[in-house]
Amino acid sequence: MAFDWPMYEFDEEYDLKHFKVWVLGAQWYPPPLVPLFVDLHFSHGKYGMQWAPDALSDPKTKGWDWRLHKGGWYLSVIETTEEERKAREPIWREKMRKILEDPWAVWEARKPVMRERLTAFLNFDLKKATDGELVEHWYDVWNFNKYVQESHFYPMYALGQGNIVFRRLLKELLNITPGDAVYSELHSGFENEYTHIIEIMSEVSDLAINLGLQETFKKSSLDDLLTDLSKTENGRKWLERFNQFVNEYGYMRRRAIEICTPTWWEDPKLPLAEIQRFVIVGSKGIRSVEMRPLLVEKRKKLEEELLNKIPPEEREMFRKLMVCSQASSVYSEEHN
Repeated sequence: MAFDWPMYEFDEEYDLKHFKVWVLGAQWYPPPLVPLFVDLHFSHGKYGMQWAPDALSDPKTKGWDWRLHKGGWYLSVIETTEEERKAREPIWREKMRKILEDPWAVWEARKPVMRERLTAFLNFDLKKATDGELVEHWYDVWNFNKYVQESHFYPMYALGQGNIVFRRLLKELLNITPGDAVYSELHSGFENEYTHIIEIMSEVSDLAINLGLQETFKKSSLDDLLTDLSKTENGRKWLERFNQFVNEYGYMRRRAIEICTPTWWEDPKLPLAEIQRFVIVGSKGIRSVEMRPLLVEKRKKLEEELLNKIPPEEREMFRKLMVCSQASSVYSEEHN
């Protein structure tokens, strides 16, 4: 298992000889990955992507190996041998059995730990620190990324395994695929921190409209908007709420794992641009927070309908896999 930090550049002679295929990770490229991102994410991300299937004793894979080529990110699966599959499968089945008893805990248990550590990092006073304290702080942040990547990939593999099996059962037993509306309804109505932030952003946008600031948002450029708002009493009242919002959720950025891009703390115009768009369009339609009770009611009714169509002897396992798939969906939306 490659827990070292090797050179990352694609070696055509070696890598084409020892791996069957390399696939471009198109969701991350373009733009080309910058060196600092590569050094931080590859060093621990590659570890996490191999650690998680090992921790689960996945019978089919030991994770993925990664390479860079012309600024792009290429991946290749590390396959297990037949002997390894036979040895790992009973261990994997027992671990998955425990995971299916409470799939929500796989991700939820890690969130408080990360939040506590991140809060400590954010409270660290960079300006008052000595050179030695700064170096120690940097190492703390760097090494914390190991736990972050474990928290990223373990739920991805653990919950993802259950999700894959559930999708297969849905197709075999009920002829339902992820492209069907029923599948989306079965995974809707759950709260997650990402949608929560969007809901709060909507409330901040509504406040601007309620304070009569819509014309200011329409006429002012993004660069001038904060200054123009500060000239009126209602504008200053809105700015106070906006600053509270940015202070609380300022860790957000356009690209979650790309530390070379600014956070909202560093560039408040990032969330401001979205809010300006919301305000100009106006408060139309139903907010997700208002829709949630209806979505939950519809989902629960659908769950019962589907379970009643499953043979009694398979119903309990179907239910567990369904919950695992739902937990996987929430994790997928929330974790970045």
